Order: sequence, then structure tokens, then C-alpha cells
Amino acid sequence: MTILPRRGGLATLLHNPGAGGGDHQRNALECLLQAQGFTVTATSTKAPDVAEVLALPADLYVLAGGDGSVGKMLRRLPDRSAPVAIIPLGTANNTATSLGIIGDPEALMANLRDAAVRPFDIGCTAGPFGRCDVVEAVGLGALASTMALEPVGTKEENMANGRRAFSEALDTTEPRELRLILDGTAHCDAWLAVEVLNHGHAGPRLPLLPKVDLGDGMLDVLALTEAHRKPMQAWLKSDMKRRPPGLVLRARRVRFDWDGALPLRIDDKLQAPPADPSPITITARSRTFDILVPRDSGGHHG
Repeated sequence: MTILPRRGGLATLLHNPGAGGGDHQRNALECLLQAQGFTVTATSTKAPDVAEVLALPADLYVLAGGDGSVGKMLRRLPDRSAPVAIIPLGTANNTATSLGIIGDPEALMANLRDAAVRPFDIGCTAGPFGRCDVVEAVGLGALASTMALEPVGTKEENMANGRRAFSEALDTTEPRELRLILDGTAHCDAWLAVEVLNHGHAGPRLPLLPKVDLGDGMLDVLALTEAHRKPMQAWLKSDMKRRPPGLVLRARRVRFDWDGALPLRIDDKLQAPPADPSPITITARSRTFDILVPRDSGGHHG
């Protein structure tokens, strides 16, 4: 059972026209919601009236776009008690994939009232950039350095390019000594990459920790040292069905000092290096959102 009203209800549809389909796709999604009895308010994620639309009451939010626009809208939702449907339209669609939301956008929208519900936490990070929510990950090092890569081809080509760029970054990244503090316990090593994950997929749809619990109020960490450089490059060339190499850790709170020597990302945004070493903290939260997962989606619904 979902937590939607049995009949009627107010739905807010936020659609990124740049992720594919344009106004035609938005109109089709709006019609599917109306066919299910919803009164729909629809706008583009890039429209100047987004803040006004988000301020309206809603029984359901529908976010149609890629990871960037989905993450941006999740951060801005004023009412986190209303359920959220994610319609993946981007390249990697890491958030949707981790939630088990896979398939044709219009098929996913066809019967939201019968969708399963999955709790989904998002984290919070603080540092020289201020405070902000984290939907995918806070990453440091080799994978973070690939975030500036611009998409230039098909989805498949862009994911292949992203994985190739990560492998090349592993070749050129110099490990840096860093003290990671997880719930008060220090882990000291020279790291090539550290990914503090809010869910299991990152970057160019890499299944770094695909079996993590998305609603347990914990952060999952994958950290790579020099010993993991070649094994990770081999894993990137494989079918990626086995777990990737690396040290796996879990915590509610992660802290480290960042001097800018390794690039830092928050979701898909690289951060400007600080003038002086600065503490970075990432904190988990419990049950931030209820996400609707259509029962005929290609994913699983734990």
C-alpha cells in the first residue's frame, strides 16, 4: 500500500526538459497523472516559478529528470512528509537505480497509487562551502575528479566515457595521507579515493555498494588505497557484478580535514579548494523521504 489518497489528490510535477522529451514528454506525464485522478501543477525544473510551485500544497511530488535535477529538487522540497515519485530521464540515474526504479518513464507513471514505498535518507555535509544536503555522495579523490566531464554522446557512450575517465584518474592520482574519523574511530591511510555514499550507485552508474539499506540512517563508505588501484581498474573493465575492491566502512557521521590536494565533490558538483585546511563533516539522517517504487519497475523493492 502507498500513502497516497485513494482518490483525487494534488500532484506537483517537476520536469527537466533538458533531460529528454521536452514539453511533449512533460505533457504526457501530466496526462498520466490526471488519468489517475490527480489535480496537477506542472513546471520545468529550470523555470523561474519553481519556488512558487514548490510552495503550493501537494499530496505527491513527481521529479522527472536526471541525477542533477532530481537531487536539486529533493533538496528544495518544503514538505518531506509527502511521497515522492522519481522518473529517471538522465544518463546515470544513480538515485533511481539504487531505489530500484528502472524502466520506461511513462510505464513507471502509469499506476502510482499501487506503488511500493521505500524510505530514503539523504545526508547533510558542512565545510568551507557552508551546509548542504547530500543525495548521492561526498567524494574525495579519483572519482570526484571526473565530475567536470561534459556529456557529449548517447547515454551509453557517456557512461563508458565516465568509466574510462575514472580509470585514467586512478592512473594519475597520487595517494594523500588523510585521517578519516567515523563515529569517533580514526582510519588513517594514504587514499586514492574516498566515497561517502548516501546510496549504492555513483558517478557513471557504478554499483559501488548496490546492496546498502537506503533507509537505515547510516552512511556507507568505500575507500581506495594504492593497493586498490589496479584491482579497481580491472573491475571497471568487468561486468561489475561482483563487489568492487576497497575498504568498506559504515557510520552515522564522517569527518576529515580537506586541504584541497584531492578534489572534493558534493553529488555532481566539484568544490573550490579552501584557502586553509578545513574540516568536512557528513552526517546521516533517518527516513527523510518516502519514495514510490512502481511494482512493475525493473528493479527490486525490498
